[in-house]
Amino acid sequence: MEFEVEALGPCRKKVAVTIPAPRVDQAFDERYHEINEKVPLKGFRQGRAPRKLLEKRFGPHLGDEVKEDLLKAALKELFESQKIEPLAPPEVPLEAVAVAPGQPLRFEFELLTRPEFETPAWKGLEVEVPRVVATDAEVEDLLTQMRRLGGRLEAVPDAALEREDLGVLDWEAHVGESVVARGEDAFYKPGREVLAGLSAPGLDEKLLGATPGTTVRVPAQVSA
Repeated sequence: MEFEVEALGPCRKKVAVTIPAPRVDQAFDERYHEINEKVPLKGFRQGRAPRKLLEKRFGPHLGDEVKEDLLKAALKELFESQKIEPLAPPEVPLEAVAVAPGQPLRFEFELLTRPEFETPAWKGLEVEVPRVVATDAEVEDLLTQMRRLGGRLEAVPDAALEREDLGVLDWEAHVGESVVARGEDAFYKPGREVLAGLSAPGLDEKLLGATPGTTVRVPAQVSA
């Protein structure tokens, strides 16, 4: 196969492909052989039908399949031999290209490729990395966070709920005098002011400092 590659820009190339007649004939031969092996024809043993009969029966419809086979082979060889790295599959207008045994096949297309540029010299360059200085308070804060992530929950009797704690609550939602929803042992992290999907502004203010057994009441909203 012959390739003519023209650069249209940093990331675009125009490619002209010429496939010689012997390679076209080989593609037709492979397709006819495949048909002969797989498609039974009346009066002939499998794989024994004469070529002229196959050409008469299947020839008019074989061109598109042969062009598809040749295109795949051409693109594979193009990318490997020309060291081209496409960014997207090319759109090749094969429907306007005629293919026939004994004739070369030629088609053109444009291709989006990776940009080509010279890599600047980098060996021997020195890079200054700024020193990271952490205060004792920052280290302790991070260690505390890690402890919380890896720790286990334990009840603290008679302790007041603090902002860094995780509360375990029983709750009820009332509309008038009716209880419309309830839950037990629900986790609540101060700062969210959302409990079981209920938006409850002011919940932190009521809960922070509260001890086990305390009951608080706040207005809440829920989506329709």
